[in-house]
Amino acid sequence: NQGQPAESPDGNYIVFQAEDPTHPYPSLHNPAEPGGGVWNNLWVMDLRDDNVYQLTTVYIGASYTSGSLHPHFSHDGTKIAWGDREGASTEVLGNWRLAVADFVETPTPHLANTVYYDPGDNTNHWLEMSSWSLDDSEIYISCSCTTGQDDSTMDVVKVNLGSSAWTRITTTSGV
Repeated sequence: NQGQPAESPDGNYIVFQAEDPTHPYPSLHNPAEPGGGVWNNLWVMDLRDDNVYQLTTVYIGASYTSGSLHPHFSHDGTKIAWGDREGASTEVLGNWRLAVADFVETPTPHLANTVYYDPGDNTNHWLEMSSWSLDDSEIYISCSCTTGQDDSTMDVVKVNLGSSAWTRITTTSGV
């Protein structure tokens, strides 16, 4: 499975997620589909020469499995943000956090200086990257960030990258 493509602002790259072929459950594809992100690494394709480069490596273990979901370039093309599945979780959809890293083009495309944000007071929650603010100082996500909130009733949340403060934009009835 491969999907969730996003183009860099200069049109030189496409970032996408792809199922790791070495995960231990090859017949179990639903969680690994692009909308699920489990067992998915981030990759980038250089559209000038069609070369692809792996940007992340998922952890595949007995107690938990990581993943990547919905990568997006910042408006200036210097960063990539995505949903990052972390640690063991009692939630059906897993425990996700927001990851933001510098996108470095040389000597080969790679990520550096990854920073993780875990907005909300819900310790195990679903999170999807949605978009960057116009000045790239904030990120909009969809998440179940409030304690007791069901993963199927996500809210739109704004995360300030400088302060890590989060602001709930919408309020669901799923709490």
